[in-house]
Amino acid sequence: MEGDKQKNVHKNADESSLLIPRLDYDASLNCLVRLSRSDYGSIAVLNRSFRSLIKNGQLFQLRRKMGIIEHWIYFSCDVLKWEVFDPNHNRLMQLPKMNSNICFMLSNKESLTVGTELLVFGREITGHSIYKYSILTNSWVKGMKLNTSRCLFGSASLEEIAILAGGCDQHGNILSSSELYNSDTGTWEVLPDMNTPRRMCSAVFMDGKFYVLGGVGVDNTTQLTCGEEFDLKTREWRKIP
Repeated sequence: MEGDKQKNVHKNADESSLLIPRLDYDASLNCLVRLSRSDYGSIAVLNRSFRSLIKNGQLFQLRRKMGIIEHWIYFSCDVLKWEVFDPNHNRLMQLPKMNSNICFMLSNKESLTVGTELLVFGREITGHSIYKYSILTNSWVKGMKLNTSRCLFGSASLEEIAILAGGCDQHGNILSSSELYNSDTGTWEVLPDMNTPRRMCSAVFMDGKFYVLGGVGVDNTTQLTCGEEFDLKTREWRKIP
């Protein structure tokens, strides 16, 4: 009897650790990576192991390696409320409400999606601030710090990285500095300065390179018509007349 009880205990423990009952771990994982991200919230409440798999980022990293891509559209019609639209499945989902103060709520803001995160940049009494939403935890956190605080910058993302370039510091000085964010590590890396300081510029990744276009120059009146290209391999900027 005692031996049978121990066998049942081990059996129940093994079954509770499975992602999908009666399927081994690899087979279960192969099924789960093909689900839409918009299904994760519903399924996570049914299985503790699956919920853990989402939060540790393993599932998203595997999807990236397999080339599984889903494009979502994030938008906000209310200062503290964000929504996301899944065009592949025609689903509209509400994110948890941001818990920010009145100063951040009324400030000018920029936003950027990178990896599994949505970053919202704004200003509080003590200076610039960033709020981060994570798909992994379905929650907002505050406290990320840039190496150089800025607003009115150009930004773009490519998979798990994003680059911010130019903008203004908290004293209104127009910047030529830039930095790279890695959403996997949650760290900011200082990059070489651009050739031309600029604010209110546009930015885009194309063919693995980062481009900054236009903006306003250091005299705060000149509309720049030039651009710059940053090569991720050489870590150098090239001016485009």
